[in-house]
Amino acid sequence: SKAAEAKINLASAYAAQMGVYGDTGEYTNNLAEAGFQAYGAKFYKVGLASDSPEFAKYCPDCLATRDTFKIVAIGNIDSDADLDIWTIDQDKVLKHVQSDY
Repeated sequence: SKAAEAKINLASAYAAQMGVYGDTGEYTNNLAEAGFQAYGAKFYKVGLASDSPEFAKYCPDCLATRDTFKIVAIGNIDSDADLDIWTIDQDKVLKHVQSDY
């Protein structure tokens, strides 16, 4: 399933944030500095609202604070106008926000 890519990369970004929190006591708005690199990014882009206007448009609250974060994965998995959107937060709650099926 194409959505597995989003789930895998969100789990990886979650782990990167947890690592930063363990080291510094706060989350970061820079996933690259946290060591996150998307794996097999073919269908989805993963990041925070501060990373791109597209992320900010579809998930303006996808940011990190000292004690919270929400990360978004956005993809167009079937080449129509709709997007598939997933998020994960500091509690590891994975949500399918919008379907592209």
